[in-house]
Amino acid sequence: MKTRNQIAKQRVARIYSVRALTLVLALSLSATAPQSASALEACATSATDPNCSISVAASYQVVVNKVRPLRPVTYQARDLIRVPKFNPYGRLVRRAVSKAIVLMGTAMKADGQGTLIVQSGYRSYKSQKTI
Repeated sequence: MKTRNQIAKQRVARIYSVRALTLVLALSLSATAPQSASALEACATSATDPNCSISVAASYQVVVNKVRPLRPVTYQARDLIRVPKFNPYGRLVRRAVSKAIVLMGTAMKADGQGTLIVQSGYRSYKSQKTI
């Protein structure tokens, strides 16, 4: 039987997971292409396009969780770079996502909405397994 404290911790973890997933989804959608609306339309009409697949490791729309592991588990994108701004922890992300982070962080600062800080990025299979 779970204690009340354990249940509360699980709820907090779910909230953070949803927030992290929302941020990743927003970044991936804004980073798919300069014309993201047409890219999304292409995905809606062409389910066979590998760039639109939720199962292809290289896709920006790939879904990875405990039930759907990345295939192969050791996949690493070729275009991983350190985000040049808003990245005090030196996180690695894909090149297009890095551009989106810099644009979003610059816009936040210009609008007086705070400072963006990259909290998470690429994790190798080994580091994810350890976590």
